[in-house]
Amino acid sequence: MATRKALGSELRRFLVVALLTSTAAFFPLNASAWGSVAHRLIAEVAETQLTTAVKAEVSRLLALEPGSTLASISTCADDYRSPPTAAWHYVNFPRGGGCRYETERSCAAGSCVVGAIERQTAVLARGL
Repeated sequence: MATRKALGSELRRFLVVALLTSTAAFFPLNASAWGSVAHRLIAEVAETQLTTAVKAEVSRLLALEPGSTLASISTCADDYRSPPTAAWHYVNFPRGGGCRYETERSCAAGSCVVGAIERQTAVLARGL
């Protein structure tokens, strides 16, 4: 009797997991880990940490952008993400590998947010 009850419980658990898994497969959710509100909030906090000279330069650079603030452009990478630049938005870490950035493993061929930042920083440094 106890074995039959245990099997019934295991079967129920399996069916619930199978149902949830298949539902998730057929109805994928939009994964917004941060969301636009959090992006804007972090940009606002970052802006408070800028020196007067850097704030002036940011204002100059953003003068032609809608809103002209870091917060107003903080979601542009999400808004204009395309297949060629999608990997510029994140770094994936392997499961069980720890949350440790290693260039060869985490950003092969510079195809991650760290590589993108390094390339775009070089472009800005050249004045282009």
